[in-house]
Parts: sequence; C-alpha cells; structure tokens
Amino acid sequence: MDSDSLHGLCEFCRQINVNTIVPYFPPDLGNGIVEVCLHHQPTYNALQKSAETCPLCQLFYAALDRKNASRNPPEAFKAHEKSHIWLVSGDQAFSDLRQPKGLYYLRVNVGSGALIKEADFNITTRPDDPLALCGDVVGRTIQANYGLKECSKRVAEWLHTCESEHEECRNPVIAQPDGVDANILSHERRDLPLPTRLVDVSSSSEDGLTVYLRNTVGLQGAYCALSYSWGRSKSFKTTRATYQSRLDGFSVDELPTTIRDAVLLTRSLGFRYLWVDALCIMQDDKNDWAVQSSNMDKIYGLATITIAAASCTDKWNKLFPLRKSSNSVPVMSSCSTGRASGTMILSDRDGSFEEVLDRCPLASRAWTLQERALSRRTIHFAIDQMYCATFKEILRRWWNTVGDYTQRDLFAASDKLPALAGLASQFHRLTGATYVAGLWLEDFPMALLWNTVVGRFSKTGHSVEQWRAPSWSWASIDGASNCVGDRILVSKESTLVEQLEILSFDVALTSTENPFGEVANAKLRVRGKVQRASRGVEKKQYDYGGFTGNIELGYPVKL
Repeated sequence: MDSDSLHGLCEFCRQINVNTIVPYFPPDLGNGIVEVCLHHQPTYNALQKSAETCPLCQLFYAALDRKNASRNPPEAFKAHEKSHIWLVSGDQAFSDLRQPKGLYYLRVNVGSGALIKEADFNITTRPDDPLALCGDVVGRTIQANYGLKECSKRVAEWLHTCESEHEECRNPVIAQPDGVDANILSHERRDLPLPTRLVDVSSSSEDGLTVYLRNTVGLQGAYCALSYSWGRSKSFKTTRATYQSRLDGFSVDELPTTIRDAVLLTRSLGFRYLWVDALCIMQDDKNDWAVQSSNMDKIYGLATITIAAASCTDKWNKLFPLRKSSNSVPVMSSCSTGRASGTMILSDRDGSFEEVLDRCPLASRAWTLQERALSRRTIHFAIDQMYCATFKEILRRWWNTVGDYTQRDLFAASDKLPALAGLASQFHRLTGATYVAGLWLEDFPMALLWNTVVGRFSKTGHSVEQWRAPSWSWASIDGASNCVGDRILVSKESTLVEQLEILSFDVALTSTENPFGEVANAKLRVRGKVQRASRGVEKKQYDYGGFTGNIELGYPVKL
C-alpha cells in the first residue's frame, strides 16, 4: 500500500466515502428524482488519463481493462460513455459475518446495456479503525504474513461466535447416527461419537512432534476433519503394512505439508483429534474403505470444524502463511456518525465468497461437494484469506439451484417438482433435511420468503391454471424466483426477529415411489401475527449517471 495514495487521489475519487455513496437500492426513495449512483470520471478515456496520476483510478482502470479484455468496445464508445460508480452495502450472499449495516464492495460501471463494463472492489479496514468500530465497513483488511498463530486466533473467535449464536450449526441435520440420542445434538457438545480412527495430535510426546493414529470406535469427544486434495504426489497414508507403525507414532515432519499444517492448527485450537482420510482409512483394504466411505455423513457432520485446504496444489501445499496478492488503495472517510474519521482500503475483488471457492483447486475434487455440504462449519483456506462457512451455506446453495432452475422452460407444467427430484434426493441423502414441496423444513420460516423475478429466459412469475403446489412454495408459479429470506440477517444487532412459528405440515404425494416428486396436496399450519396488506405502484423519475427517464416502483404488498 502506498502511503502517499491518501494525498494523490483525483477530485472524483476524493468524493468516495461512506457518507456520499448512495446504495444501489436506496432505502428511502422519498420524493422527486431517485439518484442511484455516484458520478465519477465523465468518460472512459478520462478514467484512463487520470490513472496516470491517481492510484485509485489506476486500480479501477486496470481491473476494467483486465476483466473485460475480450469485449473491449471501440474508441468511440470509450470517448462518450460515462463511468458510473456506486457502492453496494449491507447484504452479501454466503457471508455469515453480515451486519444490519456496513459496506462490502464497490462496483465500477462503464456504459450501459449490452456495452456495460464492470469491476468489483473489496472495501476493508483494520479491526481498530473507527470505520470498523462504528460498523460502517464490515470487511477487515488482510494482514501480511498471517501465520499459524494469527489463523488459529481468528478461527477460535469464529468458533466461539458460531457455537454461541448459530442455532442451525448446533443442530446439524445429518442423518441421526445409530445409538445417538436425538437430543444430544440440541446444543454444542464436545462428547459426540468419534469415527473409527483419528489422528491424536496432542503434544504428549517428549519432543512434541510425534502424533499417533488411534482406534476411537465407541469413544466420545470432539475432533476436526480435513478436506483436501491428495495431488499427484504419493501421499503419506495408512495401509495394512503401515498400520502398526501409525499406531506406534510418527513425526509430523514426515507428513505432507497440507496435513502437517492441519495437525498444527488442530492442536493450536485445543482439539486432540483430527480426521484425515489418507491416515484414518486403510487405503489398500476395500472392506475398510467401503465401511468408512459410507459413514462420511457422520464423519463430517459431527466434526466440530472442517479444515478445507481450498487452494493447496502440488506447487503450493501450505495452509499458511496466507498470501496477500491484491493491489490496494487507502481512502479517507468520516464515519456516518460524524464523530470520527478512518481509512477504508479498496482492493481487487476476484468475486463473491462462493465464486472464489468454486475456482479454487479443491472445488474440482468430486468428494469435496459432500464434505462441504455435510460440515456444520468449514474454514476455507483460500489463496489470500480464510473464509468461515456455516451450515446455512448448503441451504443457500439449494436456492441458487432453484433460481437457475426456475428460469428454464418445462414441457409439462406438472413437471415442476419431478424435474428437480433427482437433485432434491441427492440433497436429502447428503444432509438428511426434510423436503416440503420444494422447500426444506430446516430452512423455515426464512424459506417462505421467496419472490418472483425477471429471469434470463423467462418473464415475471405468474400463477398456473392447474394446481401443482401450495401457494407458499415457489413451485406454485411459472417463471423465475429466488429466496429473499437467505439474504435477511436475523441477529442480536438487527431489528428483525422471527415471529412465525411452524406448528405442523402435511404433504401428500401423487406417488409414494418418488418422495421428491409431484404433490397432490399440502398443508402448513403456522402461528404468527397478521396485518392487512395492499398492493401499490409508485412512479418516479431516475437519473442514472446522465441517463434519465421514468420508472414504476412496484410494491407487491404494503403494510
């Protein structure tokens, strides 16, 4: 980071702060013209020229040019189209660190319609910065040389928050293990059934480097699990020939770097046991492999933490230190309270949490979908930072699937649920969640907060002539839909609270042969408050970076 950057910004970039940026969806429309962006450089060429002296314009221009190289517009377009900048605040999918307010990233747009160019940039600050303390900026700047000590401290903080505040993570919806009381999962426990074998990472040996493979079947306790890719190199593994030597103990220095780092992290977090497939399954014993692989739902579902080596490859197989690689520029900003000022850091953004992980090497490994889906909480070690994902992630993945699926055409209207039955069956097999006419009981009542949208291939959703699903399910309409509920935060800091209690449900199927197929009828009994609602449409003028016009803002319901 260049310290002179604070004083070298152009007049447009100096306007960027938490008080002047208007959210993409203004919370208070008020009267008159709706301003939906903050004006920046007047032309693309002006942005390019300013990039010679302004570090933030340089960051913007380099990212736009790099990410849109395959569809660069002609010079005429660059000379006439305006650069539109707006800051998206508050909500970001797949983040369990969301707060009721706070900035996440900046989106820079050039042009409009089919010619639009865009790039996103992270907004972060230091934990002790006034912008962080007042909640204006949610992201935290990644520190250089983030090693074992710093990583374990952060993971411990996440674990404490998750165990104390995330009810769904304390109640994993895995299939109930044999011999385990259903109530044992009602709150976070450190005495859950252990897998058949685990690596004992406690530093009980004199040198502190020796670890042991333990037979733990029938025992109870807490453990971490490792999700990683073996790579092309021959892995250190357990076979019938090496089994006894694993029990006798072996040095962590003998382990591949990825496993060694996972051992050190597990020990630093205060856990005694770590599950690693290469060590805890006899790799040349087909029977043992069959038994252990059939128990993956329990192994990952009952692990307190899954450590995911998301970016480890043959060339880079370390969990830490994290590699800080993105360019960044500091920007001064006063707090929204007006009582103090701080510094927010803008840096290259490679995509959302989900997009970053989907591009990581680990995402190409077939087994990791199951490992990721089953885990109550996963710490993903990506290239430049750690990500903490809790069980809610898999529910959001279902809504991503539904959002894509509902944009597609069906030959027969009655196929709405049957055409998705295969995926629903796989989802249920992985998680044990209860399927309710296209929704999941464990996601209620938030799952009921879905809405219709204009999709890529479809018009706004509308009801169908012949009944095929209850009105509270997205399957009852034709057209694209998505879930609003998974983007609403309900926390101690939020004014939003759940006031709907699910009493019972009943779903009758047209065929018992397919529990995820066509629905004959369905009922849902709930208890909650009722308020009269009305539909409304309000006409507004808009100014979109020089593009003006009229817009109708529709309100499906007004309370």
